[in-house]
Amino acid sequence: MDFAFITVAPNGKGAVQDVVGGLTFTTSTSYDHNVTVIGYPSHARDNSQRKAIRCDVPTLRLHGFRQMQMECGGYYSGVSGGP
Repeated sequence: MDFAFITVAPNGKGAVQDVVGGLTFTTSTSYDHNVTVIGYPSHARDNSQRKAIRCDVPTLRLHGFRQMQMECGGYYSGVSGGP
């Protein structure tokens, strides 16, 4: 649940979000969603081919917390590189 904000000026192709798309922030009424997660495992032993892995998985509420949980094989040591 990390976010970053930047400001950039349009170039000859247009505004960044119009060219590449962007995520929008909205409130959610539940913890139950179907999501696609893409990222690179943090350790090479978890991914000897060094390719991003993809997981289509449902989310649910993490017991005892106000956070979403998902379970996806291959993301054992954490991942980076994707939403």
